[in-house]
Amino acid sequence: MDRRIINFDYMLQHKEIIHAANKTEIVIFGSGSELNKVFRSLPSGKIKYVVDLDEKKWGEVTEQGIEIKNPNCLLSENKEDIFILITSSYYYEISSQLKQWGFREKLDFVYALTNVPFPTGLHPNREILVTCCGTEGGVFHINLNEDKITKLMSGDFRGICHIPSGYCVVNESTLFLLDKKFKVFKEKKLEDGDIDLHGIAYDDGCFYIIETGTNTLTVYNDNLEIEKKINLSKSDEDLNHINDICIDGESIFLSMLSLKGLTKNLWTDRQDGSIVELEKKTLEPRRVIKRNLNFPHSVKLFKGELYYCESLNFNIKKEDEELVNYGGFTRGIETDGQLFYFGQSKFRNELSDTVKSVSMDAGIHIFDPMHRTTRMVKIDTDNVYGILLV
Repeated sequence: MDRRIINFDYMLQHKEIIHAANKTEIVIFGSGSELNKVFRSLPSGKIKYVVDLDEKKWGEVTEQGIEIKNPNCLLSENKEDIFILITSSYYYEISSQLKQWGFREKLDFVYALTNVPFPTGLHPNREILVTCCGTEGGVFHINLNEDKITKLMSGDFRGICHIPSGYCVVNESTLFLLDKKFKVFKEKKLEDGDIDLHGIAYDDGCFYIIETGTNTLTVYNDNLEIEKKINLSKSDEDLNHINDICIDGESIFLSMLSLKGLTKNLWTDRQDGSIVELEKKTLEPRRVIKRNLNFPHSVKLFKGELYYCESLNFNIKKEDEELVNYGGFTRGIETDGQLFYFGQSKFRNELSDTVKSVSMDAGIHIFDPMHRTTRMVKIDTDNVYGILLV
């Protein structure tokens, strides 16, 4: 006689998911104390076996009479037949491995526990480089798993990008090339005068560098010789405040604080921010992607979708949707495909009358968009600018 205590709502929830996915068998990932909660809420006879990360348990049988196997046995399964219910607290790590093996979240596997905070990998085994400008600026290396922060360089640093031999960063006038161990092997002052370098990108053997002080995008070859440039306004003063660049295919995307060149009246015309697209080959303008933005920074394209910060709205946006709002000055975006990394600076601007409070922390937010969880790694600086995965 089956004397299990049935959680009907929970049983029906998983039954519907499994039925919708047209699955015939269930595998449980995790043999710990939570296994029994799931077992009691599933139809009898559906569980094929249990897998566990602890190799000492392989070959044993659970108290429910189910064999425990090596997770690698999932590789030989027909993905169309089995559905995986994860009961382990290492959900993020397990889901990452299952995705690498070709299983799909919510279609082939889900987190199985109810009324339990969703475990996420907000301490990922990742390293990032962060550029910071202004007071206490520099280039920082952060191990996100251990929250270990190392200051590699001091100074007023802005743009950062990958290059074949390592990394490239810029301060207000000089370009620095770093090897893969973060050692500077070349530096060059690009031009005399107040050019105020900001965003940088590297593509097809060329450096694309934003000269904010002259409203200019300049393209340099690998020898750091000028190939071409375009001025969006007259070059004797900062009118547009172009601040970042992203290259995708044959297009260049620029974020700027003012499309009309109104930075002299920035506090009264702060909704003139824009993102524009240029032709990469000719640098000719193609179109205005976004208008009427409030201090846009950090334009990025991931999988064909546009991301950017509206810094004075304290948010990060995906196309026209607000992805997250931190209540602080946002600048800097990176992603590994699962988690996002967003920068926040100490607030130093004039507050709108509609703002009730503002965060004065500086650091990196680690954001899991699927599970809507986040945590912050604080940095001893005032202004975060760019973020780059190592």
